[in-house]
Amino acid sequence: MESAEFTHTIAVYASATADGDPDWAKVMTNVGMVLARNNVRMVCPAGDGMLCRPLVTSARSAGGTVLLIADSALDDASVPSGVLVEIVDEVHARRQRISDLAEAFIGLPCTLTAIQSLYASWILSGGGESGKPVALLNRNRAFEVFRGYTNDVLSQGLENADRLMMFSENFDELWGKLRRTLGATD
Repeated sequence: MESAEFTHTIAVYASATADGDPDWAKVMTNVGMVLARNNVRMVCPAGDGMLCRPLVTSARSAGGTVLLIADSALDDASVPSGVLVEIVDEVHARRQRISDLAEAFIGLPCTLTAIQSLYASWILSGGGESGKPVALLNRNRAFEVFRGYTNDVLSQGLENADRLMMFSENFDELWGKLRRTLGATD
């Protein structure tokens, strides 16, 4: 049974598959379970290869709430049981809807399309000025270039860049950092 009250609503960006990572499904399953156990409502974009079944299915199996923001091209048969779907056909409006709902953004190793969508939603929410953190799972150095950019460029003009942009190779550690940051803003 889902809780009507959530500790947080977090936008999670992940790809439908991961080339070359044999443990990808296990990692996605762990992320879904951790967020569900912490009573986080996951808001996920769907479409353009971003419906990550292991992530969504594990969150639902652990009693979590998942809301997909998708266009009308979403194949209902691909949506796991119990997942909520909100149809928003225009891409800018989908990103705006996600940014309105999310208190934070999580990027899992994903396609360029998914990370572009995360960035666009974060910017629509107000970017650094919004205070909404971005947590990136840097598994297999997936976000190493962006980590360098954050350290070298963003930290110069973004106050509290280390609190707003966080990285870890391990999701449990990343979730701990994000939880502390969100707790500081509760």
